[in-house]
Amino acid sequence: MSWQRDNWRHSLARQGISTRRYWRDRFPELVKRFPGENPRITEDYVRFRQKDPKLFDKFRTKETKNGRKVILGKNKKTGEYELQSVLIPKEGELK
Repeated sequence: MSWQRDNWRHSLARQGISTRRYWRDRFPELVKRFPGENPRITEDYVRFRQKDPKLFDKFRTKETKNGRKVILGKNKKTGEYELQSVLIPKEGELK
């Protein structure tokens, strides 16, 4: 974990904002029940897992018009690409 990311978490904590809770409250439709961090917060994005990555054998990333990214996975059983994760950029979201 980089100090910038850690610093960002602490700055939110000083404002009384729990980082994962903040993103869950902001995008409740993207929160699914998975073990571990959901959402997962990286330096540039907040990742909301929609399906377990174990279901897929290949992945593709596509950017949407609103600046979000979607991770598509090729389903091992059907061979079809399905939505695996949604990435929302952190920059500008807290304002």
